Amino acid sequence: MNEKTNEASKARSWIHDGNTEWYAANGYTNPEEMIDHNGNLNKIQPFMDIFIAYNQHNIANGTPWDTWPAWELCLTDLEYQGYTIIGSNDSEEVWQKRAQWLAVMQYLHDTPEVTWEEYTFTVQGNHGTTFTFDFSLELQSFVRTGGMAEHERLVSEGKHHRSWKGGMVYAAQETITHNLGAYWQVPNHVPEWGGKASTYLAEESFQFCQHAGFPLNLMSAVAMCIDDTRIWLMQMADQIHEQVRIEWWEKHWPMGRPEDIDCQYSKEDWVEIRAEWQAEAERRMQHGGKKNE
Repeated sequence: MNEKTNEASKARSWIHDGNTEWYAANGYTNPEEMIDHNGNLNKIQPFMDIFIAYNQHNIANGTPWDTWPAWELCLTDLEYQGYTIIGSNDSEEVWQKRAQWLAVMQYLHDTPEVTWEEYTFTVQGNHGTTFTFDFSLELQSFVRTGGMAEHERLVSEGKHHRSWKGGMVYAAQETITHNLGAYWQVPNHVPEWGGKASTYLAEESFQFCQHAGFPLNLMSAVAMCIDDTRIWLMQMADQIHEQVRIEWWEKHWPMGRPEDIDCQYSKEDWVEIRAEWQAEAERRMQHGGKKNE
């Protein structure tokens, strides 16, 4: 283990190296008394409580959360990620992942626009939109609102295995729901696009796909919902791309997609065609959605 990693370990594990009694000795509550070890720690509040318990001193002093829980995360689905227990040979990458979770949990804890119940986060946007999504440690993703409750119900009825990842829950990963309804209009505060209707993507939820890993994706999703502006520009970009795609199919195959479509185009053709869709969608975004004259 290199010196940098060793110092990172020392900085984050000094309190609970086999001695959670440090908390009581310094005027705090022993973390083990704050955590429901027999409960479902995959739900948001019990999961949050683990981090709160081990960062009481930071909450009291207004300092960054820097203390990784001793062992309780092994009782959650985060266990399968391989970094819940501190080891003497942990890599810097492992400590970076822990640092991300600590930062995200503090952000959620300290952000008044975010509330939660069971598995569901509710985020109040700065311009009046309400966004919701479910939290899944098992999938390492956020999923459509109500998806986790449905999964838990089917598990209790014996219709799903506890680790089931199929159907609607799995298919709807990185999905955010808004309160504007299926046939929404871009909120009026959004520059250049306010008031435009959703013609090609008439849904009350949308995908928010990022590639930074679950904790950072979660933080990014919440921040975008609070911002309540850029997220709509992203939705309009997706809608215009869908419009371009549909127009291409209607132009080239007005009678519908043929069964031998794979024989009509090579893989290289599809790469070029999709690049053309993307380029045209970007051009239209820059010109307020207008087509070429």
